[in-house]
Amino acid sequence: MRDIAVQATKEFSSLSVEPLLGDDSASSGFVCSLFDVLDFSIQDFVDREEEFAFTMAQYTELEGEKNTGQGLMCLATTDAHVEERWGEGYIKRKYGVHGLNSIWDEWGPDSGILPCPVYLRHCVLSAGRKGGEEGVAYRSFVEETFLADRKTTIEEHLARRPEIMLMEPPASVLGRYSG
Repeated sequence: MRDIAVQATKEFSSLSVEPLLGDDSASSGFVCSLFDVLDFSIQDFVDREEEFAFTMAQYTELEGEKNTGQGLMCLATTDAHVEERWGEGYIKRKYGVHGLNSIWDEWGPDSGILPCPVYLRHCVLSAGRKGGEEGVAYRSFVEETFLADRKTTIEEHLARRPEIMLMEPPASVLGRYSG
């Protein structure tokens, strides 16, 4: 679990997108950061992010010529999907050693699961909060992203836990989780 999870407080979740259901789904969207990655292998990324489902999502740039395109997006999924992809018993073999029997199915709104603090800090920095600047991607992220309880925004969580933004990533993820 990359030496950044805090199991005692259930602070080990990451970030994924969930589809909206109902009438709002056709017109919904959010602001995010896009990254062009040189020498990028989609298969390497998919293998690294083993616990997700993936889709290609349409985007429109907010500034400049407002270009459109598609980007790879990580989606919430189910334990069954992970087991189908990686083989029966995969979750037990990979996560059971950490005391986890589920990646997705046991972690609903009432589970008490929280974001991994170092990873959350990385996401906030990646959304554009550097040097005190708060752009549109940052505002969208902290106001429109919710904890697993589906009620608490990232902004509310960080107001209760401001020390998260002061945490430094461990050496094992220093370059990757530095914003």
